[in-house]
This record gives sequence, structure tokens and C-alpha cells, in this order.
Amino acid sequence: MRPAASLFTRLRGDGTTYSSWRRGLNAVRPVEPIQAKHGNHIFIYRNVRTNQVVYSLTRSINNNAALKQLPFLGKKTVPAKIRKDMWLPFALVEFPSSIQGLNIYRKLREFRRLHETSYDLEIITENGNLLPQKRRSKVLMNQRANTVADLAAVLLQDEVNSSQETTKRKKRTRKFWDKVNREKASKGKHSVEAAAIGALDGVNIRWADTIDKEYAEKWPEKVEHRSLDRSRYTAAFPAYEMADPGMQGPPEGEESTLQQAAA
Repeated sequence: MRPAASLFTRLRGDGTTYSSWRRGLNAVRPVEPIQAKHGNHIFIYRNVRTNQVVYSLTRSINNNAALKQLPFLGKKTVPAKIRKDMWLPFALVEFPSSIQGLNIYRKLREFRRLHETSYDLEIITENGNLLPQKRRSKVLMNQRANTVADLAAVLLQDEVNSSQETTKRKKRTRKFWDKVNREKASKGKHSVEAAAIGALDGVNIRWADTIDKEYAEKWPEKVEHRSLDRSRYTAAFPAYEMADPGMQGPPEGEESTLQQAAA
């Protein structure tokens, strides 16, 4: 004999039981993440134990891409995999143009490679003798101060460097991207931003610890420094940081909500 349907099922009329209806309400619905334009943001992560630094163009660390940035400096200097609990946000650099951001990213990677492979022997010697291997590795892995100095030096280069050769290079770059945009427009695709490479207007740096910026002797005047506010309910870098490179913070009306959630 078939059991009688519950009152809930009879009232709905579609055969849905109360338990299945409750499961549907509690189900986690997929949320489409906000994605930034490629190159407009440089995410810098720091290892809390060794002060190693990893640059990323995406909000989350890619394991394989991050491991390729870490040179072998001795035993246990390169981890088997990236532990996200050991890598915390160090800084977030925002650029108005993706071309400018990719150019700065390339220079930062090159400078960091020089620090780790071509360095002064004085930093790994003591009383005329080389430091033990373990101490040498700790000294060479600590790239916290070098990262800040490199970022300031790269931005100063873009601000000061106004030679004829650089001007010609910028003109060639603009012509190339104009040609690419014309081809994309003919195919109905979105155009690529082709702002001037040397323009520092709109460049913002958000620091997890604002004291870190003091590692650099000088910063360009047009670069703005802010604090990277985070709470335990948000990811490493807040979602509203990704929405628009020109946004200064969360939308109006949501700031109080974020503050209440962080409390």
C-alpha cells in the first residue's frame, strides 16, 4: 500500500517533498568571481617564514608558476608545493594600463633574479669566511627589502626616462597596439588599452604593512600609497579590489557593511 503524501507535498502539487525543498534552499549556488583585466594588477605575496617573494598576475597563487620563481639556494629552499597558509599578501599594485603593468612585471622578475644570482659576497661572509649553508640560504631568500626597492626603482625609471630612444619605442608600441585594435574591431572583439608606458597617473600601491614602503629611498610623486584592508571573512585580496582599477575602495553603502563584518 502506498503511503499518503504529506500536507506539504499535496499543497505544492509538483511532488516535491519538504526535505528535498530544504536541501535546495541550503545548496551552495556557484558565484561567478570578479576578474580583473590581465596586467592591470600585480599581486605580491611574501612567505611569512623566509621572506621569499612571489609575483602574480592573478589573485590566487598558481603553484607551478610560483615555484618557477623560487631559485634553488640549498637544501629545503624550494618547497614541494605552495602552502597558501604560509604565503600572505605583501602588496597590490594597480595600473591604469595593462601594457604598463606587464612591462613593470617583467622588470620586477628580472631584478629579483639578479638579486638571487648576482650578489655581493659581503652579504654571505663573516670575518672573511663564508657563512654556513643554512645561514647563506636565509640571507639570500630574504627578498622583502629588495622587492620594495626594485618596485620604486622601476617606477622611477618610467618617470625619469625620457630619452629619444624611449620615445621612439613608445611610438612603435602605440602603432603596434593600434594595428591590433583595428584587427580586433574588424572581428568584433574588445580593444586593448594602449596607454603610454611611462605614465604614472593612476598607479596605486596597497600595502599589507605600510611601513614596508620605507625600504625604498625615494618614490615617484604621482604614485599613491594606501593600506590593504582585509578581514577574516574576505579572501587574501578583497573582491572589490578586482572590480575596477580606478576604484578607491568598496562602493558606497557597502563600506559600513564590510566594517561590521570585520568587527
